[in-house]
Amino acid sequence: MQGLKLGDLFSRIKGRFVGEETVLDLPYKGITVDSRKDCWQKLFLALKGERFDGHDFALEALQKGAWAVVLSKDIPCSPRFVVDDTLSTLHNIAFLWRSWVSPFVVAVTGSSGKTTTKEMLNFVLSRFSHCEATKYNENNLIGLPLNLANMKYNTQIFIAEMGTNSPGEIRRLSSIVLPDVLIVTTIGESHLQGLKNIEGVFEEKISALNYMESGYLVFNSESPFVDRAKRMARERGIEFLSVGLKGEHLSFVMIDPFTFEFRLNNRRRKVKLNVAGIHNGYNVSFVLSVVNILGFDWEKALDILKEFKPIRGRFLIEKVGEITLIDDTYNANPVSTKAALSFFKNLSGRKIFVFGSMLELGSESEMLHREIGEFAFHCGVDLLLTFGNEAYFTHVVFKEKGGNSLHFENHQELLDYLLKQLKGGDTVLIKGSRGMRMEKIVEGIKGCFGS
Repeated sequence: MQGLKLGDLFSRIKGRFVGEETVLDLPYKGITVDSRKDCWQKLFLALKGERFDGHDFALEALQKGAWAVVLSKDIPCSPRFVVDDTLSTLHNIAFLWRSWVSPFVVAVTGSSGKTTTKEMLNFVLSRFSHCEATKYNENNLIGLPLNLANMKYNTQIFIAEMGTNSPGEIRRLSSIVLPDVLIVTTIGESHLQGLKNIEGVFEEKISALNYMESGYLVFNSESPFVDRAKRMARERGIEFLSVGLKGEHLSFVMIDPFTFEFRLNNRRRKVKLNVAGIHNGYNVSFVLSVVNILGFDWEKALDILKEFKPIRGRFLIEKVGEITLIDDTYNANPVSTKAALSFFKNLSGRKIFVFGSMLELGSESEMLHREIGEFAFHCGVDLLLTFGNEAYFTHVVFKEKGGNSLHFENHQELLDYLLKQLKGGDTVLIKGSRGMRMEKIVEGIKGCFGS
């Protein structure tokens, strides 16, 4: 990193500097909020959480080589920059650094598919240009700005995953990243405790358009909100691109779970990938659309995507002995759960669905869990095992339909029963919200049947 001095940075942020003036001539080299990690020549920014206060570690960060600390409490250490609110200061620094580096920004949001789409984009675009992306699931009001504030000086493309669970978060993130391309993967029932209903989800996701003066909105062609999104984009002078099974810009068909044919620019290309299912067809479509926007070769991008491997916990299909294990345990909402279950329709052999509760669905929770029970039955699930208070309603409906289902009060009882039932040729899909810790079931299966 180069070009922006700490003095230049501090002059654009309200606060008071205490320390040797020579510090202000040092170059900005990024931010850390964790004194346990690399502090060398960085700014340490003290955030206060429910169980910690970064101010308690300011001196440690200076001892580990931080050039200065950014504080909201005027504690005796130097050099320090004292501000009213350190989280807002993080946002300001991220915005200033984004403006200084000036990368082309692709923002990815939606009810499901965000992380896989972001990882695919980074995997492909890194072959064409100097590209960086938010790491892991760091898509909130701390993680995304921190990633942006630490991108390299020569970054040409930055991919920002934007998550939310309450109104206004997408607006705040968008005001920092200022997207050139906005991808909305899906609009579905997620985080309803904060966003109230599916209308609230749409309004939250689409609010990013308010921070785009031009550019592109890439939207799921099968979404019930597609016409509204198209109208809103065009009112702002933003080009609208629909992608999906009926996409006007880009369309695809799934030939078998791993093989797809994509159509773009009057050309068709069939490809076999390591990722499976209709939902991954959409994820790839979003990637190809951005590749085309940037003027890169989308068919070459498809060749690159042949090497992409699914991410652990996100519809990762593995052979464990003679059992096919689908690890989709990272998170769950009605959209992603139905997408995963749809994969079962094309499979032979016994199909087992291990389902943990979908959390943060508010007053709609019981109804949405009941819908999953009916959907699982129509997808041909042979055995349903549920865990969690909310998933009990899925079990009830599935059983009422005539399906074979059992509900469990803890992981171990469920795992013990499952391990006795499993046999060669079975396919097991495991899914649930992050808080349900369904990866314990995955680990148990691998421990028993793995090599």
